[in-house]
Amino acid sequence: MLEINRGLYDFNYYYLYLLQYLRSNKYEVENDHPQLQANSIAALDAFEEARRNGATVTMAEEEAIRV
Repeated sequence: MLEINRGLYDFNYYYLYLLQYLRSNKYEVENDHPQLQANSIAALDAFEEARRNGATVTMAEEEAIRV
């Protein structure tokens, strides 16, 4: 299987979404906080897994946001 570099230098929609959510709710977070990185990667993995299992894009996105 192709291994993908999941660094924050790549575009990660869920990282940006989580960062925006936290900042809009007045949380002070560092851009490179390990928990922020881990949560965004988990959301990306959930989206990819849902799509592989036949979910629509909307359903997969809802699953990723839930994670």
